[in-house]
Amino acid sequence: MDSLHTIQTYTLDIYSGGSNAKGYEYRAIIGLYDPNDHLIGGIYFHRDATTLPEQDLREASGYVWCHVLWSEYPAIIDMLRNEAPVFLRYVDSWAMASLTTSLEPVGEQE
Repeated sequence: MDSLHTIQTYTLDIYSGGSNAKGYEYRAIIGLYDPNDHLIGGIYFHRDATTLPEQDLREASGYVWCHVLWSEYPAIIDMLRNEAPVFLRYVDSWAMASLTTSLEPVGEQE
C-alpha cells in the first residue's frame, strides 16, 4: 500500500572524514519526522552513483529510505526550508520515494 506522510521537522547530518570517508557511502543524511516527532524516513545522499541502490525501500515499520546523489542536496534542502507543507510519499509499485508539496499557485512569491 502506498504511503503519504506530512514532514513536520528534520535533522541534518553532513559527514566529512577526508580520505577516511572512502568506506562510507553517504555524504549526508536528512532525518524526516512527522507532526508527532516520529522518524518516518531518511534521505541518504550518496557520494557517487556506484553505491546507489536500484530502488528505495519502505520497511515494515513504515520507515522510508530515499536514495539520491549528493548533487541533489541543494534542491532538497531548499524544498524543506522554503515549502510548506512537504510530504514524504512512497509508491510501492515503483519502489520509489519522493518529497511532494501540495498544489501551489503559479507565480507564488516567497
